[in-house]
Amino acid sequence: MKNSTYEILSILEKIAEERRGIKPKFTRADVYLTLYYIYSMGPLGRLKIASMLSLGEASTKTLIRRLKEQQLVETDIAAGVYLTNKGEEYIKALLSIIPPPKQLNLRELVKWDNAYALKLKKMAKKVEKIGIIDIRDNLIRYGADAALIIAVKEKPVLLGAEEYYHPELDKIASTLNTQLDDLILVSWSREPLKALKALIEEALDLVKEAIKR
Repeated sequence: MKNSTYEILSILEKIAEERRGIKPKFTRADVYLTLYYIYSMGPLGRLKIASMLSLGEASTKTLIRRLKEQQLVETDIAAGVYLTNKGEEYIKALLSIIPPPKQLNLRELVKWDNAYALKLKKMAKKVEKIGIIDIRDNLIRYGADAALIIAVKEKPVLLGAEEYYHPELDKIASTLNTQLDDLILVSWSREPLKALKALIEEALDLVKEAIKR
């Protein structure tokens, strides 16, 4: 699995890479979301993809062209953008590593509406070695206004200077169908799409770091 995971991350990074000194306005998270939305919703028009990702038309064209270069999508005048067999295999493998984030209301815990959360399997112990503060800072850097890092132990606990338990954490863990040693990342922003993309970006970083270790 290690080699296939590395290959998946490499292709995703290649699609979002800078070329000829020009950095695209889309990110790895936009690549992930494009593939996921097509996989879960069926073929989508270019303008629909641009709207869902809040990208300009030119950036969306470039994104689709690069996905085609990797043979992950094809386009049809009538149907729009659809996944190839390779693209479907790719997104299924990617979702097994980083499942789609879920939108949650965490009013009882931190008074957040429309936060996003995702789980990373068997990553809690690994992440404690990486550094909780760095992870939270990265989520903010990627666009979140605030973030939580939760480790699933005997009970799910917030990680920070001290571990903290709250009954609301059980609901989050249950919603994400977690198991012992899973990690939960939660991001929130006044602009929900920023929180969503920040969450995916940091999850990609953590998976990549785990491969290195």
